[in-house]
Amino acid sequence: MPETPQQDTPKPNGFYKQPQDDLYVARIKLIAGHITSDQLRVLADAADQFGEGVVHLTTRQGVELHDIRDAETEGLADLLSTGGLACGGTGKRVRTIIACPGSRCKYGLIDSQAIAEVLNARLQDYEGLASKFKVAISGCPNGCTSPQATCIGIMGGRRKDDEGVAREAFVLYAGGKMGKRPMIGQRLPVKVSGLETLADVCATIVEWYRDQAEQRERLANTLKRLGMDALMNHLTATTDIGG
Repeated sequence: MPETPQQDTPKPNGFYKQPQDDLYVARIKLIAGHITSDQLRVLADAADQFGEGVVHLTTRQGVELHDIRDAETEGLADLLSTGGLACGGTGKRVRTIIACPGSRCKYGLIDSQAIAEVLNARLQDYEGLASKFKVAISGCPNGCTSPQATCIGIMGGRRKDDEGVAREAFVLYAGGKMGKRPMIGQRLPVKVSGLETLADVCATIVEWYRDQAEQRERLANTLKRLGMDALMNHLTATTDIGG
């Protein structure tokens, strides 16, 4: 009988196979591209000890170490943990949330970095989705993080309260994606006020997608199949999106 091909040793979230034999990429998860100077030192030590002394910056504000040998992935993860770093950002889950500098930019209308931390805490445990799910936050309508090209895009804005005073608000887009068949996200027909409401709305969108999506279907394709009205009806019934 022919020999059964040897399977790769399963790796934890954040490691994926390179084309070269016995080599892996380690994708280190950062929230909104934020990393401390102490973490940078740990990252440099990890690159020298386990990689080729090189760190690759990803398009989604994370970092990767390449050429990690199979037998050394566990040791790398242990070293990274000493700096509060961990591999992640792969698989059928809510991926790393990206954000612009927000209030540190002269155009920023919201604190994108702080919002990313809040949303990461709320969304990080959603696992086993139909496909990957991405979130991007832009502090203003300039849209530097391309919020219209991701599953949930958040853009800083202003909304007048009952007294006519302009307050912080969020413009949301849903169903954008890149890839072979890119789609532009659809703007939700309301502005969202309040960070707690924003977190509720984002979590509800993820849950709606989890319950409605077909296997390997991105949110963009779920919305194309079911329509934005289906999502909005669910949001209106389950959140304070209209408040």
